[in-house]
Amino acid sequence: PTLLDFGLESPAGMTALAASWAKGEVVVLVRHAERCDRSTAPCPDTPDGITADGKDLAVALGAAFARLGIERADFLTSPLTRTRQTSTYMFGATVPEQAWLANCKTVQVDDIARTKVAGRNLILVTHSHCIEKIEKDLGLAATEPPYGGMLFLAFAGRQRLPGAAGTLDAERFIAGIGAAK
Repeated sequence: PTLLDFGLESPAGMTALAASWAKGEVVVLVRHAERCDRSTAPCPDTPDGITADGKDLAVALGAAFARLGIERADFLTSPLTRTRQTSTYMFGATVPEQAWLANCKTVQVDDIARTKVAGRNLILVTHSHCIEKIEKDLGLAATEPPYGGMLFLAFAGRQRLPGAAGTLDAERFIAGIGAAK
């Protein structure tokens, strides 16, 4: 089936996202924050972790998700340090790890559909290659998301394939979600 485009660059698209979120229909794949080993920015922890700027971005993303409402959301992360740190800074707690979120060559939409609970949103902190793989599998234009970039998918009820999708960088999400509420 053809996916509807959330049109997240517009206020109407953000409103549509907020409506789907309120129903517990949304899965968000979030790329981890900026990596220390690929940056000259200060690194507050281990070299395989995220930068200080990445930490700030993760905290801001978490606050934006809190404004959207995280009481009806489940969280999972890849077990790699950069994703674990991103998710911890986003949600202020340790997030359960799932190895399939790091295995980007084999990650499938079915993995996501099996994991999502009907009536609850799901936030998956993962890697750019995983997001690109899912985009490609769904027939979307697969582009490398920026650090903190997100792929939003709407799964109504118990459907196995999303009915709507959209991508957004972290800064636009942080700014746009306040306007949609």
